[in-house]
Parts: sequence; structure tokens; C-alpha cells
Amino acid sequence: MNTKNLPQLYPMAERTMSEMFQAAQTYQLSLNVRMTLEQAQEKWDDAVSLKISHKPNSVTEAQLIDWANKSCDEPVKPLFIKVGRTNSRIIYSRAAAREESRQMSLIPGTKVRMTGAEARIENLENTIFTVVHGPKWQCGTWVVWLDKYSGAYACEYLEKVECEEQASPLSPASQPSQK
Repeated sequence: MNTKNLPQLYPMAERTMSEMFQAAQTYQLSLNVRMTLEQAQEKWDDAVSLKISHKPNSVTEAQLIDWANKSCDEPVKPLFIKVGRTNSRIIYSRAAAREESRQMSLIPGTKVRMTGAEARIENLENTIFTVVHGPKWQCGTWVVWLDKYSGAYACEYLEKVECEEQASPLSPASQPSQK
């Protein structure tokens, strides 16, 4: 295979995880036509609205995101942005940023357990799956593909399984004897 043309054929191949995350955030923001602080707080109780009056046409979306990030000691996720001629507004949440970071950490090879309604209906609550592909932005949410499960599954309904939970307890015969 000629790898010389790889960046032109597959532009995502050169992107860093941070660039892909930023592109996904921008795409997600474009879906939010209009949002109030009350609507944001229904899902994220720590949501904050920042309203700014400024000189005509002097503020960009990137500046609003930067100001929101500087207002907190940890990263924030913009939930809604409106850049106006002289007044702009951004609604953001720290908890939403933590949750999205958790969902983005579900990379191939990660062991997970389902917590959603499908798990109870299909009796899959205690089944441990391995992430085989993803995360990917699909239908307004981050999803991953799991081994032994058909189709994508929403990351928000998955929990990581720690190594201790994966390992089965040692049988008495295999435990070292104490002298």
C-alpha cells in the first residue's frame, strides 16, 4: 500500500485525539438549536450560563469556550453557544465534561458492563463485554461496539469493569500454602 497519500485519502489518520474530540464537540453544539439554562440543568445540575456584552462582532465561539474553561479549575463542556453581534451566551458544565471524558475512554480492549434498560430486559446485567470499536458519535450520543453483542451501545449506559472484578477468585487448591 502506498502510504504517501494516506493523509489525503484519510484525513482522520493525522488527527490527534484532542482534535477529534474538538470536532465532535463542535458537531454536537450545532445540533443544539436553542437551549435555556433550566433545560441544561435538567440533565447537568452544575450547568452555568455565561452572558457577555461586547463590542459589535468582536467575539468568536472559540473565545467563549476559552473564557468558560478559564472560569473553572477543571475542563468544561459547552452545551450551548450563541454568538451575537453585541451579546453572546454560553452554557457549560463540568460534570458533562467529566462524563464525556469517561465515555471517550471506552477504547477497544476496555472491559465494560451494561447498566441500561436493555441489560435488564435481555438478562445481560452481569455480563462483561470487551469494547471492539469506538467510541463514535452516532445519533446524538457516543456509542461503542461490543464483542458478543449485535450493534452499537450507548457509552452513557456502560460502566468500566476494574481488573479485580474481572479476575475470578483463586480456588483453595491454587492458593499458596502458609507455613
